[in-house]
Amino acid sequence: MDSRDLNLSELYFAVIQMLRTSTDWICESMNDLDRIVDEMEQQYFSPNMNRTGPPSPHLAAATFLPPSTEPAAQEAAIQVFRHN
Repeated sequence: MDSRDLNLSELYFAVIQMLRTSTDWICESMNDLDRIVDEMEQQYFSPNMNRTGPPSPHLAAATFLPPSTEPAAQEAAIQVFRHN
């Protein structure tokens, strides 16, 4: 094996390591994004606002849902927000 082959092998190894690290970063970012979306849906799209911990009057009032007494209308609004 000559030095050119060794250099290519080192380059190949470095690229593989970078791809593995990038894959980990992307997966972690996607998991964080999924967690944030779930938290946002629980905080802003839930009409019942089921949360753990002490209630906060500021968080309990926050919602992006239009006022409606019909569950079907609320679910339709949630679907529209999720789609956008």
